[in-house]
Amino acid sequence: MRPETAISLALLALFQERGTDVGFRKDIIGVIKKLRSKDIEISGIRIRPGVEGEYSDEVSDFVGRLAIAGYVVQESPIRLTEQGVRLITSHVSENIDDPQVSKSFQLLGIPSMLLERSQMAEA
Repeated sequence: MRPETAISLALLALFQERGTDVGFRKDIIGVIKKLRSKDIEISGIRIRPGVEGEYSDEVSDFVGRLAIAGYVVQESPIRLTEQGVRLITSHVSENIDDPQVSKSFQLLGIPSMLLERSQMAEA
């Protein structure tokens, strides 16, 4: 699975659990580690020790790009805008046919109605 898809899945799972205040980068890293522990293949995301726990340049860069584009109101804790939720939901929807993505979707307990709502909004 591509890094942006894995991070989008993590954000979507955190959104489902917490609402628009999805937490911190460490929370995204935690979801990615959970997926890897369940044998989900995620390429291109390196996790390394950081000052306050684990750190990932890829996660940090992705969140930064979302902020620059206006999909995140604040970065710490990460607060998604409505457009940000639609963007990550749309990205996951576009990749749901990938077996690793659909398995991750189920492992994370993301309700399928989130994707259905996204697809209806695009129609």
